[in-house]
Amino acid sequence: MNGPNNAENSPRAMTTSFSNDTAARSETVADGRVSAGIDDTSARSPTIGVADATEVMGPWNDPAAKNHEIQDSQSQANALLTENRFDERYRADKLLGQGGMGEVRLHRDQLIGRNVAVKTIRPQLINTGDYRARFLREARIQGQLEHPAIVPVHDVGLMPDGRLYFTMKEITGQTLRSILRALKEEKGSDVPRKNRRRLLSAFSRLCLAIDYAHQQGVAHRDIKPENVMLGSFGEVWVLDWGMSSAGVQPDSESGISGEPLTVTQDGLVFGTPGYAAPEQLKLVAGEIGPKCDVYTLGVILFELLTFKPFHTGGNLNALLWSAAMGGALTVEDDHGLEPELIDLIRACTQRDPNARSITTRDIHDAVEHFLDGVRDLALRQDLAHAHLEIANHALQHTGADNMGDRQDALRALGQSLALDPGNEEPLDLLANVLNRPVTYLPEAVEARIEKQYQQRLKTMVAWGKLTMMVSILLLWPILRAIGIRESGPVNSFFALAVGMILLAVYLSRSDAWQPRVIKIAIVLSTVTMGALTVFFGPLIVTPLFILCNTAAWTFVLPKQFIRFTIGTALLVAIVPVLCETVGTIRFYSFDGSAMLVRSSVIEMSPALTIPFIALSTVAALGILAVIGVKLRATIDANERRVEFMNWQLQEIFPSLGGRLTNMNRTSRQTKATSSCALEKILSNNSATHGGTPVSQETP
Repeated sequence: MNGPNNAENSPRAMTTSFSNDTAARSETVADGRVSAGIDDTSARSPTIGVADATEVMGPWNDPAAKNHEIQDSQSQANALLTENRFDERYRADKLLGQGGMGEVRLHRDQLIGRNVAVKTIRPQLINTGDYRARFLREARIQGQLEHPAIVPVHDVGLMPDGRLYFTMKEITGQTLRSILRALKEEKGSDVPRKNRRRLLSAFSRLCLAIDYAHQQGVAHRDIKPENVMLGSFGEVWVLDWGMSSAGVQPDSESGISGEPLTVTQDGLVFGTPGYAAPEQLKLVAGEIGPKCDVYTLGVILFELLTFKPFHTGGNLNALLWSAAMGGALTVEDDHGLEPELIDLIRACTQRDPNARSITTRDIHDAVEHFLDGVRDLALRQDLAHAHLEIANHALQHTGADNMGDRQDALRALGQSLALDPGNEEPLDLLANVLNRPVTYLPEAVEARIEKQYQQRLKTMVAWGKLTMMVSILLLWPILRAIGIRESGPVNSFFALAVGMILLAVYLSRSDAWQPRVIKIAIVLSTVTMGALTVFFGPLIVTPLFILCNTAAWTFVLPKQFIRFTIGTALLVAIVPVLCETVGTIRFYSFDGSAMLVRSSVIEMSPALTIPFIALSTVAALGILAVIGVKLRATIDANERRVEFMNWQLQEIFPSLGGRLTNMNRTSRQTKATSSCALEKILSNNSATHGGTPVSQETP
């Protein structure tokens, strides 16, 4: 749109009549020009229109010559301005806009050589004194308000047909109404927020322009999106000062001259319904002045933030009803606006003008304060996006087991989410990272697992030492009671048991166990359990104790020892059976359907043998039960730990909840590993990767 267009399709303001005295006092027609209380142009610009003022004015060192030359220059300028009538000076071009009182058309100023916007009063209003007075008043007020956001007035006068006109600077841009309409029609729910900062910046400059007018004693009284224009280079212009009033007490010593205007007459209201303050619509009593502009600015602020009108209705009565009821911003519906903006809009749109203690400068300051936070938010979002790109790059060309890149990605994602917690993209990527399976863990996690299993080993060794000591103390008198035939095998068994106790004492005092020492302990304990074969053979009691020993070791040892432990147990259990099968040793014989147990080591007293075997079986089953309970408790503890860490992670990022399903499933399959992996993510402790200490950060 070109020029100040104040005639878009919107409710026109209903105006009152003005006193004919004003027109009488303001108009003086002479030589086809109107002097609307403005100083004579030639007096202010004595050389306007003169081709070379320097040559005409001559040398300044001769006072008499100087005065003579000045008079000559003024005479030439006055003659040039007088002789150039409107049709000769201005060449009409396209229509820029029209309203109820006048129209604006682009003209070419042939005297100066520039385009100007010429506003003229409608022909049918030529002889209407009220409108003539209002038209001249608009020209005077707009011309005397010298502000970058107010279109300057160049000239005012009469056209040959008697119509009043005034010329203004040609401006180009779009009205706020057309911008809001275009943005509202754009697809995407984020369009309003993407343009919010620019709209609020323009609104802030609009508030400064209105505040300047208030300082000069002028209230606009018809601010609306159609009367605000935004240029392509950040310009903001306030248009259509036809309803402004210069009867307001100025806040500064300099003010706009002019008589106060009557604002109501015969029940008419002054302003544009939907934007006018309640006192303008005669809904409440109050002065029609700056507080009306404050109300209107609050209405416009709501509209440019929500892209919705503050007052809704298809007719005048509906708009009046909305204004009477307080508008769209209610306690129940804040339209998703920030609290500070809600408070600002409410402060501006108080129904009672006396409750509107806020000024246009206060509105500007509040918006700028909010924009400072918005600019900070924009910077945080840019930084968050940069960290997200780092995470994407780290994961783009790496496998799941590259812990260095995985660690870099987790750190970058943590920083991205800390800077912009509401962004869904890093949450999706974080869920993807957490759901990725791994075949090995980082060194820091492995170190913690190593520490945990060392602790479990010490606990098991302590229990094993105690068990061996109790077994020796109980088994020796029982065997003596049953009867010992050969002391050699019995002594060998007890020697192995004592050796196991001594090894347990050594291991309990050691801070770190070497793999070789662990294997020696596995072999020694398994062989000790296998030595029970000398009492009842390889098929009675012995397998149960070998099983107990194997279960205890596999419960506490890492997976690299599992095969060795099971292999040792099988070897110790199977070798005596093979020897029995090939006849190297004989513990069992058959007599018809009966299997006989023969022992060359003990007497096998009928009164004590069965209780001894039963007691040994119960002891073995008890040991297995204890191991099972401990194992179940450990699994449950890890499960609870993993689930609790998941819960904490979801509390930090609520949107992450549905994305962790696969991770939960994985955690149930590998409890301890997942627990340690999540602990790595959430822990604030220092970790070590690749031998270099690093600080482990979390979102």
